[in-house]
Amino acid sequence: MFETDRLRLRGTTALDGTSILRLYNDPLVTPWITVGFRTARHESEIGELIKQTENALMGCIMEEKETGAFVGLTGFMPLRAGEARNRAVTVYIGLMPEFWGKGYAYEAMAYVVGYAFWDMGMHRVGLSVFEGNERAVALYRKLGFVEEGRDRKAIWMQGGWRDLIRMGIIEDEWREWIKKHPVPQSSPWSSITASS
Repeated sequence: MFETDRLRLRGTTALDGTSILRLYNDPLVTPWITVGFRTARHESEIGELIKQTENALMGCIMEEKETGAFVGLTGFMPLRAGEARNRAVTVYIGLMPEFWGKGYAYEAMAYVVGYAFWDMGMHRVGLSVFEGNERAVALYRKLGFVEEGRDRKAIWMQGGWRDLIRMGIIEDEWREWIKKHPVPQSSPWSSITASS
């Protein structure tokens, strides 16, 4: 289990299935996290949704420390061929709409990306985001990610084609970013900012 200022990041349990199902079925969330056809997820899929989170390289439930409320999911996708050798991971995040605009995504992503570099020894963290998800793109830029390319008109969404934007940050860029941005004092890498 990991903690940020306001969040607890922990592994999944059987009790998390309903919350994960709520996230995947939310009409404001689903369009931005689903590449294939959007379909309503059924209770019979709860086991599979939990398994997907458990099979991630690091899959975390995000919950408020103060209330225990389910905030969303974050972590790293399972490693693909070549990623271990290249020390590269793909990060993901999904939040319930009631927690949008409150800084939770920034807080969680700052911790998870730091964990990838500091604890896992990764060289690169990448992600993909759909064109039109301006809130997410702004968040990733704020965290130091840069656009690395686009799969043009790759996503059919809401009656039109959208690009799939590829973004990434490498370890040296993160080390420079962390010197200029506050991190929780509880973070193991807070010493980087203290020594700079």
